[in-house]
Amino acid sequence: MLISRAATCALFLTLGASSAAQDAAPEQTVRSTARIRLFGQNGVLVDFYQNSNCVGGNAQKTRVSGGAGDAFSSLFGRARNTSIGMKDTPNTENLFRRDGVASKAYFREYEIPADQPVSLRMAFQSGPGVGVRCSNLGGTFTPAAGKDYEVALERQSGQCVAVVQEIRQDEAGKVTMQDVQTAPTADCK
Repeated sequence: MLISRAATCALFLTLGASSAAQDAAPEQTVRSTARIRLFGQNGVLVDFYQNSNCVGGNAQKTRVSGGAGDAFSSLFGRARNTSIGMKDTPNTENLFRRDGVASKAYFREYEIPADQPVSLRMAFQSGPGVGVRCSNLGGTFTPAAGKDYEVALERQSGQCVAVVQEIRQDEAGKVTMQDVQTAPTADCK
């Protein structure tokens, strides 16, 4: 059987168009997770609990800062950041400003389930003779799919505040920070 030249060209054009249409519209995957960056250093306790409106109990806890290994690495200036590729922010670009005496600051980034509450427990204890202490600070928020968040323990006007912000990028590519509303965090019963 002979196939005409026109039929052969039509067949190749059809197959090529079909292949190009598949290449042009790759399957979109929607991320069902969010990412979170938290800061730690010697004297700072930071825990977060996934899928929980409270802290403690049976909720899955992740200790970001406050363990013995974290304290020693921060004390001796050997603390390392753990990144999963989140955009830099003013906090990460100026991380050295968080350093204290024998207390090197660091951050850790995590991928977490989206649309499930995350509860935070944070505390701060200054070195001997300084006398600054903040305990049981925190908040609960629900991260949205595909979004990035940053959580920091800040001292503002002599008080400690847990600050949760969404990391955004404007049309020009500049990173901006948007405050995230949190609810008070209670202990699990």
